[in-house]
This record gives sequence, C-alpha cells and structure tokens, in this order.
Amino acid sequence: MASFAGNVMLLPLALLFTLTICASGHYSLFPTIHVRVINKLSNSLTLTVHCKSADDDIGVKVLAPDGFFEFKFRSHVVKSTQFYCSFQWPDVLKWFDVYTQERDMNKCTKCYWSITQDKPCRVMVIEEDEEDGEGTRPFGSSLTSGSIGTLKLSEFA
Repeated sequence: MASFAGNVMLLPLALLFTLTICASGHYSLFPTIHVRVINKLSNSLTLTVHCKSADDDIGVKVLAPDGFFEFKFRSHVVKSTQFYCSFQWPDVLKWFDVYTQERDMNKCTKCYWSITQDKPCRVMVIEEDEEDGEGTRPFGSSLTSGSIGTLKLSEFA
C-alpha cells in the first residue's frame, strides 16, 4: 500500500519535471514565438503598425522603408493565442492576424511578415536544412494560398 501511495506522489512531480524540461528546451510544448513585421511598401512610404492580443498591447511602431520591428511571446496552453496588427500608410488602414495559434502553431516559431500595399507575405526563415512553405495572406483574413518568399537567416539581420 505504501508503494502505491509513493508512486501516486511521484507522478505529479515527474510530470512537473518533464514540463519544466520541455519548456526550457528547443522542443518546448509552448515555444517562444518571434514575430517580425517588415515595411516593404513601395514609393518609400512609412508604415505605422499597432499590434496587440487579447492580453497584450505591443504598442504603435512607425517603420521607415525596409525597417522592421519584432516582438516575442509564449503561446497559451489552449489553442487561443492570437496577435493581430493594424497597418496604416497615407489614406489606407488595414489589419491582419500576424499569429494565430491554430494556424501557425506547427508552421513557424519565427513568423516574419513582409508588408506590401497588396498583402502581407510570410517570409520563411530557412535555418540549416529546414524547408517549409506557406504563402501570402490577404489583409482582413488569415487563410489563403499564394507565393512565398524565402530567406536564409544569415542573409537577414
């Protein structure tokens, strides 16, 4: 009987230990997500970006042509993490989900978005021999197909 009680006590400790190890490593159950927004508007336009989630407001950022900013976060236990941004340049205001856990959870931990007048395009960051493909997304939604730009991490600082 004492052996059963000891095993029952060890189970929560083993689970806690496993979750702690997983959360600190590369193969985390809830990895750190990096989102980067890059101003690729034509005609040297400045891009004003405001990103937020239900819990966090990243604030307003003004990006010069080819400028970027990034933020990072950990996803929630439940598939509910969502960050959306508004994008503004002269006479235009658009919005887009730069991260939704349901869509992006197994696709990117470095979710880089190149913002053009037409649409945001996910820039795939290729590390080592990693290959993946998603595509462009229209403003005001979170799913469509399209082309994708790729970039080796060493080429993009």
